[in-house]
Amino acid sequence: MKKTISVRYAMTRNPVIVGPNDSVDSVAKKMIKDGVGSLLVEENGRLRGIVTEKDIIGKIVAKNVNPTKIIVSKIMSNIIVTIDPERDILDAIKIMNERKVRRLPVIDATGRLLGLITVNDILKIQPDLFEIITEKNKINPQEFLSNEGHCAICGNFTVLHKKKNKLVCDECD
Repeated sequence: MKKTISVRYAMTRNPVIVGPNDSVDSVAKKMIKDGVGSLLVEENGRLRGIVTEKDIIGKIVAKNVNPTKIIVSKIMSNIIVTIDPERDILDAIKIMNERKVRRLPVIDATGRLLGLITVNDILKIQPDLFEIITEKNKINPQEFLSNEGHCAICGNFTVLHKKKNKLVCDECD
């Protein structure tokens, strides 16, 4: 298969970073200020997690929890799927499809965070790619774009996959 474009050229080079001890209130305000739907959580130069709008809505707003009293590490997803910057964006979209995620932190061989690639980043570069992949793999585009939620076993809000007709997280698989 012909190569398209490497992740390095499609990724967002300066993703918004927060710390694990930042309050949910402060990171929600940062999302709004920076116009993003997710933030990478870094500690001591290492990627520790990702927090999304869905994490905030599902774990804070929907449960009527005070966002000033909860830190990001309590609601972030710890299970992070990453990609190398030299991989093809076709590989990125395949990984997103397989792992049911919409964003991949871009990490080099030393573990250094270089950026973030999202479905939207890919669609900006090659809008026809999404249609081709969803059709080829016979996946429902809506299903591909949203596979986060509450695990049927532990109740954590994270990336889910099907196991015995239940949606579960990697930890409960």
